[in-house]
Amino acid sequence: MKKWGILGLVILFGLLMFLRFLSKKAEAPSNMPPVTPPEEAAGVALPPGATAQTMAETPIASSYVSGAGDYNDLMLPKMFSKYDGACKGASLEEMRATHGRYWGYFAKYSVLTPEENKKLYEYTADYVACSALARNDSDMCGALPGEAEADGIKVDSRMSVSDKCKKRADPVLFLSYLAGKVKSSNSCYAVVSGWKPKILAKISMPALCDAASKGIIPTREYALSVFPDQKRKIMSLFPDSKSSCGGDAECLASFALYSAIKDGNASECPAAKAAFCEAVITKSPSGCETIVKDMSKYYCRVIARGMKVTNGRLGMSPDEIKADIAKVEEDKKYKETQKKEVDKITEELNKRIKDMKKGK
Repeated sequence: MKKWGILGLVILFGLLMFLRFLSKKAEAPSNMPPVTPPEEAAGVALPPGATAQTMAETPIASSYVSGAGDYNDLMLPKMFSKYDGACKGASLEEMRATHGRYWGYFAKYSVLTPEENKKLYEYTADYVACSALARNDSDMCGALPGEAEADGIKVDSRMSVSDKCKKRADPVLFLSYLAGKVKSSNSCYAVVSGWKPKILAKISMPALCDAASKGIIPTREYALSVFPDQKRKIMSLFPDSKSSCGGDAECLASFALYSAIKDGNASECPAAKAAFCEAVITKSPSGCETIVKDMSKYYCRVIARGMKVTNGRLGMSPDEIKADIAKVEEDKKYKETQKKEVDKITEELNKRIKDMKKGK
């Protein structure tokens, strides 16, 4: 009899463990990418009418124009980043994966502000531009989405992620071209084509870029031959020394970047352009990791705010929110039922143990 009593205890204990396992399984988180900063405050309940007023009701775009990239599926060049993220769910790949749902121009149910989306795109453009500089090829920027217009939403050239990327990469590549480190004249044509029409009307772009391939001084001499009365401006545009800048801050910054590239010394890179400068000198994207880290920190902060506002349901549609709330209620009821079963078995288990101690 004692043997059968022990066997009964083992069976009851096994059943108890199984029910506890089911209870834990019911508490498993959803498959939404987690974003949990260490300092994140507890979520708060959605205010009345949040699904209708708090959530952005911007319609998602159905088609796009110009730009090789797609706002529905943000693609980045080969991932060089190994950074796990400033918080859970904030590595480069995880941030990319939540684009269009948590953040983005066409993220229909995101509560991020236009400024927050703009900042995240700025970081994205910075990272891809930096990676492009490591390969001396700003064509990588073409993988990013450009101008777009659909369903009442317009992304112009000022907002275009692809354009932002090229405007960061090409000027640095042009300095590298002037320094004799890059042989392709593409960056020269890209930068010069952005000059004012009245200037472009007077110069020969092939002649200027040919002069640029020979260095700063030949470039400056060509420019002076076309605009002899603009010596001061041209000196600051193509400086060969600090004195050429005449104290102009923008000129000094450009010269510092040019000097570091020409000397091939990343330690000379100005702080403001350190990642870009290092990438174009070393031909390695490792320095771009600082951009990813800064983006990740910012992402954690704004997504945590979005999660708090939506009670952990950032990016969900009203129907998805209703379904999620229903699931929570269902899980709650299931958990309560399981608890009753566990309590009942525990009570029976304790009774059996007491009976065994009494020799029954």
